[in-house]
Amino acid sequence: MNQSPLLQVKPDQGLPYIPQQAPFSAEQRAWLNGYLAGMLCRSVESPQAESSVSPENKPKEKLYILFGSQSGTAEGIAKSLGKTAPSKGFDASVFELNEYKKLDLSKPLKMLIVTSTWGDGDPPDNALQFCQDIESSEATGWDNACYAVLALGDSNYTEFCGAGKRIDERLSELGATRLTNRVDCDVDYEENLETWTSAVWDALDSVSNNQAVSEPAKEVSSPSSAGDQIEEGASNYTRKNPFLATFIRQVRLNGETSSKDTRHVEIDLTGSSLEYVTGDALGIYPTNCPDYVDQCLALCGIDSDTIVKTPANTQKSIREAMLNDFQCSRITQRIFKSLKQLEGMNCLMDEGELKEGMDLLDVVGKSSNLDAQSLVDCFPKLQPRLYSIASSSSVYPNSIHLTVGIVRYELNQRTHGGVCSTFLADRIQPGNKLPVFLHSSTFRLPEDKNQSIIMVGPGTGIAPFRGFLQERQFQGGAGKNWLFFGDQRESTDFLYRDELSSYQEKGILHRLDTAFSRDQKNKIYVQDRMNEQSNELWKWIDQGVHFYVCGDAKRMAKDVDLMLHKIIAREGGMSDEKAASYVAAMKTDKRYQRDVY
Repeated sequence: MNQSPLLQVKPDQGLPYIPQQAPFSAEQRAWLNGYLAGMLCRSVESPQAESSVSPENKPKEKLYILFGSQSGTAEGIAKSLGKTAPSKGFDASVFELNEYKKLDLSKPLKMLIVTSTWGDGDPPDNALQFCQDIESSEATGWDNACYAVLALGDSNYTEFCGAGKRIDERLSELGATRLTNRVDCDVDYEENLETWTSAVWDALDSVSNNQAVSEPAKEVSSPSSAGDQIEEGASNYTRKNPFLATFIRQVRLNGETSSKDTRHVEIDLTGSSLEYVTGDALGIYPTNCPDYVDQCLALCGIDSDTIVKTPANTQKSIREAMLNDFQCSRITQRIFKSLKQLEGMNCLMDEGELKEGMDLLDVVGKSSNLDAQSLVDCFPKLQPRLYSIASSSSVYPNSIHLTVGIVRYELNQRTHGGVCSTFLADRIQPGNKLPVFLHSSTFRLPEDKNQSIIMVGPGTGIAPFRGFLQERQFQGGAGKNWLFFGDQRESTDFLYRDELSSYQEKGILHRLDTAFSRDQKNKIYVQDRMNEQSNELWKWIDQGVHFYVCGDAKRMAKDVDLMLHKIIAREGGMSDEKAASYVAAMKTDKRYQRDVY
């Protein structure tokens, strides 16, 4: 083959390629390089050679599937794609985004990226380093890559799918070629996940014929669009087919004078074949409050027996649909805009006056001639709520314990409540059935039972750590256990106090540091207790401890993370940059895990 300034041959592979100095864009070079490689492969294949290899024995093309996952759901999707890949002709490798350096960026490669978003547009812990690296002004070398992004998020947050959007945009800026358009996924996922997956396999097939997509990404979503797919175990009961579990009991954990209402909840799984792992979460499908639904229908002037279509494409009365199928008790900006467009709707305020926590009764006045279907179409599908499991699967294999904070607040001279928490507190009695499913998590104890752990879990964040302590007692290992717990007042809000005291007496809980913010003039939080114990905490960390955090993502988890960095820098004698690298390595090694919400 004659060489020219526009075409060279890689000496180590004998493959023609377009060099960097050729007058083409990065995307054009990637397309042409794929085209030349494909042409060469077809030209050297003889009919005899092709017929002598059965489809099952043909070498499979390499595909890389990378994920960013905070709670395990994006990881579940990635692993599911990896299992499907061989039937599509690919040899798939699945790993975290932070491990992207396993990729050989000097060669053409195909990769699929599945990532969630948590907080205000932040990437998950196991994608943070990847995101920081590609954002660097020194980031290069991606022009040999073809990619597709599935972004997971929650449209109730301002930075919906922020992490996935930025990864998609940045890789394109760095010269990588888009296989197919990004899909931005809301909480409910099945339909759009299937659409994206189908488009991905078609695009991968097309790119073998040199037809990669290069146009800008388009946002593909719907009010009941894609979210996370998880592997739900061997049981037939899944998110799409929940098990009707039996409600055993609930016990209030706070004292009578507490301003909080936290419940210990127990649910029976007998007959389900569901097997959870300590650290997993339980999904519960709630129903909306009947009194609230009735008031909404009366205010909107709609007969409760009017038939409407549900998100599942079934038909039922609007009352039943609003009870079981639609998220109608929290009005977001998106919902409010839809309501204002309804003919006959009497909205009491402008969009800028909408406040967090308002429901339909807050924002609309007496209305008439509303179309029932148009009303319910304004609302997204009612989603299940996930709760960290507060029990050990080894100790309680047939039941699950939860620690549930009951949400109630006053607004516009009315008491409002969280959908699922008040469902459990007010409308479920012992012996009642409720639909549940298991949500597999990556929040896991170390495999070595002799490894020490530190747990930071204020408020309901103590839930998984109660399960951890039960599991550690069952394992009987030599690993030490240190818990930081906090809440408002020791006298009324010391959740599971007797149990924790018992674990201390038995030598299971080796250290317990508490922070009750309202028991003194200056508020004290768990991160303050960490700071007080920084020298000892660093000794544990330096000896390889596994560090866990569970609870509020917006403030607590960020404050704890900041304090962890400060302690490692100060006690370890490191610069801020080296401390950040140390923490990043802890995350990569699964020594720093967070279950935050």
